[in-house]
Amino acid sequence: MKVALATKKDINALSKVCQILSGLHQGYMPSDKDGDDEPERFYDDEPELCQRALNALLLEDRRGSLLRALANLFALLDPDNKIVDPDSDTLETHPKINQACACQAALEHELSVMHRTLDDYQSAADALKALIAWHVDVERELSRE
Repeated sequence: MKVALATKKDINALSKVCQILSGLHQGYMPSDKDGDDEPERFYDDEPELCQRALNALLLEDRRGSLLRALANLFALLDPDNKIVDPDSDTLETHPKINQACACQAALEHELSVMHRTLDDYQSAADALKALIAWHVDVERELSRE
């Protein structure tokens, strides 16, 4: 599944909405400021508090695309995409990704060995050429005498 990549603003907005909802569930109003003030209590039977809480949620929703951030999470966790190991209780890469990384590492090692071997062959070929050239020079010198 292809989805637009969430921006930092999208992720921050989703995080803030989750923080606000968590605070409301715990009985606290969202804070407008980052001060040391005592948190204001939230009561869901007070319309004015509910309106302020809703406004805080809507404000965060306007700061980023919550749906885009959520779609990224769905795409990440979709078993068909084989990004996350569906059998793990924690966020782990899919076994096929781990296997591909191991194969890449093995291939890189083999290529390194091949490059060294080719370098050795090139050195041997250069040495053989030098030996042949020396032999030709020696034969020339001997034929002049």
